[in-house]
Amino acid sequence: MFISVWADTYTASTASEIQNYTNLLQAGDTLLVLPGWYDMNWNIQDRAGTTVSWIVITEQSDNVVINGTAYDNVVDVYNSSYIEFRGFEITSSNTGSGVDGIKFRTTSHHFTIEDLDIHDITGVGISANPGNNTFSYLTVRYCHIHDISDVGEGMYLGNHDGLSPVHHCIVEFNWVHDCHPHKGIQFKRGTYSNVIQDNVVYNCDEAGIVLYKTDQASAADNNIVQRNVIWNCSEGIFAVGQTDIDNNIVFECVFGINVRNYGGWGMEDLYLRNNTIYHCSATCLRLDDWNIATGEMVCINNSCYQDDLGQSAIQAPDGIGPGCVAYNRHYGQSQVSGSTLGSPPAQEFVNPSVTPGAVDLYPLNTATLIDSGTSAYNAPSDDFNWWSRPVNALWDVGAYEWSQNTNPGWQIQEGFKEIYTGVKETESSIPAYLSQTYSIIAKNTISFRKIAPGSVIRIYNSAGRLIHDSGSIIQDIYEVNTSTIPCGVYFYCIHSESTNEIHIGKFFVIK
Repeated sequence: MFISVWADTYTASTASEIQNYTNLLQAGDTLLVLPGWYDMNWNIQDRAGTTVSWIVITEQSDNVVINGTAYDNVVDVYNSSYIEFRGFEITSSNTGSGVDGIKFRTTSHHFTIEDLDIHDITGVGISANPGNNTFSYLTVRYCHIHDISDVGEGMYLGNHDGLSPVHHCIVEFNWVHDCHPHKGIQFKRGTYSNVIQDNVVYNCDEAGIVLYKTDQASAADNNIVQRNVIWNCSEGIFAVGQTDIDNNIVFECVFGINVRNYGGWGMEDLYLRNNTIYHCSATCLRLDDWNIATGEMVCINNSCYQDDLGQSAIQAPDGIGPGCVAYNRHYGQSQVSGSTLGSPPAQEFVNPSVTPGAVDLYPLNTATLIDSGTSAYNAPSDDFNWWSRPVNALWDVGAYEWSQNTNPGWQIQEGFKEIYTGVKETESSIPAYLSQTYSIIAKNTISFRKIAPGSVIRIYNSAGRLIHDSGSIIQDIYEVNTSTIPCGVYFYCIHSESTNEIHIGKFFVIK
């Protein structure tokens, strides 16, 4: 991914070689692990790449299993940075309590974890929580984390008392399920400016996704939870404050989205926008303690639907105080005036099921959700499918923006979420006509070549915000100026109007 002229490549075929070569890695080096089963507990300690020469630790090809045998975490990371770690299956045959798959032990930053299968762990799939350490610019992407027991957490990032700040991290496109008896993805108090997006989370005894509060002075440092789908959890999403919760789909939970003043820590700057919540046994949306909240408390454009009018759709037992609750739609009982009674689910959604693989909460063309929302309070500019909002003059209510009679995006099911028409963002999805290859590194410009006439290129930042729209392209070469945008990872979508094909991928901007 990142190249250095003086880089070394090591190839390991035994557990001792894996550890010994890891201890030698310097900026720009690559460690390739040959296929096989490796009984080992792996330490990555004091390894540092640079902004332009990352260290890469990866499998040479499929079927590399790292099996922890000692009563210790399978992979421990100490004081390491600018490392890409990808492609491994991680498990543990040691059944002692509290064994983590990957644990960040001491301050680390710019560490990407990608394309892992972490399973049958008795602690946490991925954790970064020791007190008095800081973890920043971590990325967890395309990881399958499942069958986590005993402690039973998929991801545990930060410390309950706010003693280990986690900030500017991205958790995206992961598949997290069967975490017992606790949670799927959890960011603790004092974590800020993190993005949790496009994850599939289900079958957790407690909450699917948990955010507490950032303890930062500005709402600009809020954590962002967007475009995730969660089902069969006690709470789909739980938050205290200082969080943006947008474009998520939650169904078949006890509480769909539940926010309250946990621990008496105080609630402020909480935004709930354009979420779709369906078929939850206690209630779809519960707004506790809003009467004592401070800052902006916003709940707009959410669809909260039960199957029966007698069921609870929205609860606000303490009132909403100075908060803004408006332009929501519900079917069931609502305790807030800022929501309008909609039609029964069968008249609103393509297929209001709770069965993964069949459920489709995309609105029918006659749904009351269409053109019933507002653009106020920075309502999201895209939807669950990454489709731009609004299609018509007004925002739609719920996680989807209606654009055609059938859902143009991914079918909700067990597995990784796919973007738009079902093309997963992997090497195979990169169009052949790009001027560079997968994981493109851009400094001042990025070029797209052999573009079909009439195509449109849209670029999104890691928070899912649209930052560039080409409009209809006339020539077969299109360049984007990247010199004025911040360093980071960006996603592109090329939509050919003539063939209706969509290609997607990512690139990195470095300076």
